Amino acid sequence: MNEEMLVLDLDESHGSVIKNHEFAHCSALKIINLPKGIEVIEDYAFYRCLALEEIHLYAGIKSLGCGAFMGCKKLKKIVIKDVEDDIYFLTEILYDFQYEVEVEIYYKDETFVKLTFPEYYEESVENTPARIIDIVYHGSGYKYRQCIRNRQMDYDKYDSLFSYAIAQNFTPTCIQIALNRLSTPKGLKPAVKERYLEYLREESKEVAKQICKNDDLEIMGVLAEAGYFTENLLRAFQDRASAMGRAEMASYLLNYGLEHFKPKKKTFDFDDFEF
Repeated sequence: MNEEMLVLDLDESHGSVIKNHEFAHCSALKIINLPKGIEVIEDYAFYRCLALEEIHLYAGIKSLGCGAFMGCKKLKKIVIKDVEDDIYFLTEILYDFQYEVEVEIYYKDETFVKLTFPEYYEESVENTPARIIDIVYHGSGYKYRQCIRNRQMDYDKYDSLFSYAIAQNFTPTCIQIALNRLSTPKGLKPAVKERYLEYLREESKEVAKQICKNDDLEIMGVLAEAGYFTENLLRAFQDRASAMGRAEMASYLLNYGLEHFKPKKKTFDFDDFEF
């Protein structure tokens, strides 16, 4: 196999099966684009593709072999297209690695959702009296990977785990979880939405830093529509955007403030003046 290949673009002529070890050890491979007809990915098909960052594939995969994506330590994004209900194979992909990953799911009804699955790691702890080894999981990622039930994504279960994420994961990860759910709110309950907004207000300094760093005007608009901003928060975000040279974002926030927080009229007390 070509070890210098950066992008794998298969077409339907490849057939429905990716064979055992077929693309393993492609050390330069960064992006995989699989066609709609793929139904089987056999054992270790993409084993130790160490540079792999993105996987794009269609729903309809019926069998995912052992360790198909094992050792792909740089994988950051999984995109699944043409989803009706069944995405069980996603569970198998997620269990192949323990690092944080973004998943985008495009449904046939044209809805779309973006989810963050946090990292976790396992620790073997010896239980001496019982003479057994217990497996202890650190980080909320293991729980998040159990949110696919009856072969479908359980959004209520996913959202219920946010308190675990706050307790066990870094703040930027928790911010991304909340921002993703607010921007793609499939199955999002009103009370849960408010919990995400509340957390983002509590971490407003880091939120402003993260959004301005990414120059993400779209997510800024999502927050505005969700009623995130108070007058003080808006001013703080404006200051951050200006300090980081985000002129378009600063202008957007200024206009938003003029529309939603009208300047208070000045009043004068004639007793303050000497005649």
